[in-house]
Amino acid sequence: MPRRQLVAFQIGCWVTILTGVVHLLGIVLGGGMQASNPQEAELIRQATTVTMALPGGQHRVLMDFVNGFSLHFALSLALWGGLGLIIQRRGRNDDALMYAAARAMAGAAVALLAICLTYFFLIPSLFVALMAISFAISAVRAPEAGH
Repeated sequence: MPRRQLVAFQIGCWVTILTGVVHLLGIVLGGGMQASNPQEAELIRQATTVTMALPGGQHRVLMDFVNGFSLHFALSLALWGGLGLIIQRRGRNDDALMYAAARAMAGAAVALLAICLTYFFLIPSLFVALMAISFAISAVRAPEAGH
């Protein structure tokens, strides 16, 4: 894989890790949801107090699910980027591995971008778009020399 594509792959991995870290910081430093009107206040109250019975006898509120999936999102992104860096370091001279990893990561990033554009807001969508572009650039096989 040409150097410029390896660099694009590395950028994609670091942006993926950064996205997870920024998301985690948003969770930790965000201060929770703030209502701007009585309807929002009622929704927040219900999401944080109304319990649902789950299999196994546990009870959870909606915000437990939201917080759990939000933490999972941050962890998954950090792991995804970290694994990409390991693949890049070990597979630097294995073009087939690098292109396969780049294509898989580009496809996953494009799917995640579609989810972000549908369900999230601008900031995570921009981070994920940068991931998708970086991995897509690294996934395009350069033309063979002399052909």
